[in-house]
Amino acid sequence: MNEVRNLLIGIELTEKHAQLCYFDRKLKDPVSVPMRVGTNLYHFPMELVKLPGKEEWRIGYEAEYFLKSEGGIALPNPFLLAEVGKEAEAEGRKYAAEEVLAAFLREALRFLGVPGVVAAAEGIGVVCEYLNRTLASVIRKALLLLGFRAGQCFIADFGESFYYYCYSQKVEVCARGLGLIRFYGNMAAFSDLSERRDTKPHTVELKEMGRGELPEEPEARDEAFSLLVNEWTADKAYSGLFLTGEGFGMDWAKVSLKTLSKAASHVFEGDNLFAKGSCWMVYELLEKKSFTGRLYLGPALVRSSVGIDITVQSKQQFFPLIEAGRSCYASDAEYDLILDGQTELLLKVRKHGEKDTETVRLPLDGLPERPERATRLRLTLSCPDENSCHVRAEDLGFGELFPATHLVWETEVAL
Repeated sequence: MNEVRNLLIGIELTEKHAQLCYFDRKLKDPVSVPMRVGTNLYHFPMELVKLPGKEEWRIGYEAEYFLKSEGGIALPNPFLLAEVGKEAEAEGRKYAAEEVLAAFLREALRFLGVPGVVAAAEGIGVVCEYLNRTLASVIRKALLLLGFRAGQCFIADFGESFYYYCYSQKVEVCARGLGLIRFYGNMAAFSDLSERRDTKPHTVELKEMGRGELPEEPEARDEAFSLLVNEWTADKAYSGLFLTGEGFGMDWAKVSLKTLSKAASHVFEGDNLFAKGSCWMVYELLEKKSFTGRLYLGPALVRSSVGIDITVQSKQQFFPLIEAGRSCYASDAEYDLILDGQTELLLKVRKHGEKDTETVRLPLDGLPERPERATRLRLTLSCPDENSCHVRAEDLGFGELFPATHLVWETEVAL
């Protein structure tokens, strides 16, 4: 690794394995972290072991060794615990799902070889094959336990990760159609990533267009896959096709490789697509910001931003607290605000791609009279679904001179 500050980190989590990468600023490209130096072994098992009598943990292949040879105590699969929010128990102590996942992620981050990796990180993205509210909440809580700030953390599903990966490539790769072929053993599925340019903003959607069962015998498998590729790509010109998952092999794909090359100008194959997509996501959202005017239509998408007006160098500007274009599952946020003598909170709602805002007023009834900039409010925002945002404000006072009352005000904002 050639940098130890302002790290951009990406992690892929599935039921079976995890994968880690970081953004190389010299190469301007994400780099996968191998589990063994000089190999292409990037995945490590979703396994966590506790060392007896210690708050020390081992994960992946190390976990397997300590479980068999050092009397390690196996905990349930951290991903599956996070999915349902269940506790785990080891040596008489109960661990919340986010504590188990935080232990797993802490050990995973050690693979980067950077001392104080959380302090050195600018942002971190976690992508999963699918998301639900519980899973997204546990991932966020785990990242906060590790010391990341809410604004540094980004969570997405594989579809959104693929979107960030594709649109971060060279222009010629995404000039026309983009397709994703995922292998699940003997099953292959094709999804089309299409952009509508007659809308404002342009909208991008990933849709599964077909899937097929493949035979085991290599020659028959090659022929069957070639026929599927022809069927899937017959009605559209593709500039980029991406293959990933367990089941594809260069050893049997002879005819089908030629078919893929005819179907698209650029063909890519690899198992680090979504992990790298998580890195591209963090880079885009925190630094590059080149996707303006484009909206990914993911599941449970929030289509309006909720924010406040702030003053920067004597100019008022809109600051989003919840950003449009993100899944409601991954949109929870927390901020601390210093009030300039206001007795109400003015929340602004802005539809994606528009400049006009609507105002929602949250009266701060009962807030003690204090000088300007002597009241700190903690705002917590969450989206129970794609059509609404719950806002909670708590009075934290301002040091010993102006003690906190911990009064709470809440409202629902329609999106």
